[in-house]
Amino acid sequence: MRLSLSLAVLIGAAIGVLVSDGAVASRSSVRAGTALRMDIEEAFERSDLVVEGRVISSTSRAMGEGIVCTDYELDVTRTFWGDDLPSRTICLPGGVLATGEGMLIPGLPGLLEGEDVVLLLGASASNGLRMPTGLGQGKYRLVREADGDRLAVRTAEDLVLISGGRAREVNGRDVMDYAELVGRIESAAQLRAATAGGGR
Repeated sequence: MRLSLSLAVLIGAAIGVLVSDGAVASRSSVRAGTALRMDIEEAFERSDLVVEGRVISSTSRAMGEGIVCTDYELDVTRTFWGDDLPSRTICLPGGVLATGEGMLIPGLPGLLEGEDVVLLLGASASNGLRMPTGLGQGKYRLVREADGDRLAVRTAEDLVLISGGRAREVNGRDVMDYAELVGRIESAAQLRAATAGGGR
């Protein structure tokens, strides 16, 4: 296992860990990714693309310079910010190749096929890669309770959040009503559009 310097530059404080021969590093041996603590509104303001949709498929591939990425096909339910397209391919760093080699990104949320999500993503780099805004703060998994109520779950693992000059490690989950999440995002989008002169 060795660190990818290219990836470290790519994602700033988060650290990429290369995995070979199918061996996945234990959570205790993987350093945490570091991100500025943000509420939903601040994360939205820092995002280039904010969408809700279902993950249809995922394919990991090598990009060169030791970087592995995964292309996720997303069936888009709604676009809160960015070009409104019915489907998207979102390329995130990290993943495992068919050879068993791959790369893990501490603090970066994973996406699973069939999962319903709300994603807050940064701008696409020249190589097509995007990063979830604030690492794990940029993904909400949407679930439905037995009574039919929908919830938005944000999971934080191997993530250190910085706020007020202090850093704290986060391991756990935040849960909120789906309607509350959508309402706050839509309000943030209206405010941003008004500030930007109607642009999305």
